[in-house]
Amino acid sequence: MDTIELNSTPVGIKITPGVQGELEDRGVFHYRGPSFCDAISRASRGEALLITPASIEKCLWAPAILGLQEPESAFERSLSPRFNSVKAIMAAPLSFFEKANCCPEVVIIREKRQLVEKILKELEAGELALNYLSQTDKSALALIAGNRDGFRKLTITGLNRLVEKLKERRQLKRLGEYFLSKPSICYLFDKLISLFLADMSICRNSTVVPALTGKANCSYFCSGAVFWGENSPDNFTTGIPYPVFCKLKEKLNITWPAEKYF
Repeated sequence: MDTIELNSTPVGIKITPGVQGELEDRGVFHYRGPSFCDAISRASRGEALLITPASIEKCLWAPAILGLQEPESAFERSLSPRFNSVKAIMAAPLSFFEKANCCPEVVIIREKRQLVEKILKELEAGELALNYLSQTDKSALALIAGNRDGFRKLTITGLNRLVEKLKERRQLKRLGEYFLSKPSICYLFDKLISLFLADMSICRNSTVVPALTGKANCSYFCSGAVFWGENSPDNFTTGIPYPVFCKLKEKLNITWPAEKYF
């Protein structure tokens, strides 16, 4: 049987009913940082992180989408689909959940587009979130179905490569963070994104969609995932419900990072 060699570590996502004190004894850190996608990047490098309403300091999309805060502004109310009233979210390498004797709801894999495509082609059509097939902001599953939309690919990857270059310049990065901290600007930006670009690639497309539908989804990275999450514009993110991932696991060759927990 041919195996698929992964270059990054899959991250398990578990929605927790509350902040559990015993997690700290297992080396779980309370995340504080710019974004959910940054937390996922850190988890893929071996950290076990607890994300709470106070965790995300920069991104205005993720707290509302993940249900960590009630939507208040018109911008937050416009975001969908989303979780409702979540107290905390665990993000950790899958090995953490195996040792903790519990299962995540979703597994996130961030990989080269060709590898994501290869992984998802191992699944049945009924295991894919095909309801979002025509919505590029929410899904890139059209690629799996054979739709090679060159214009959309150039638009999304082109902008993300520009974002990648801009974040290397400190003053421009600060300017970007300033604009992305303004709900009114984010509201207008989000309307533009939904028409032409990928949007909320990790928090919604790779977490909320698979958790709510029970089906796997993949996405181009949004500009925030490149800006804050250190993701390559040429890669994809995919979220797979854990029961579906278990069918794939034996076909994946995974290199686990040094553990920073237990």
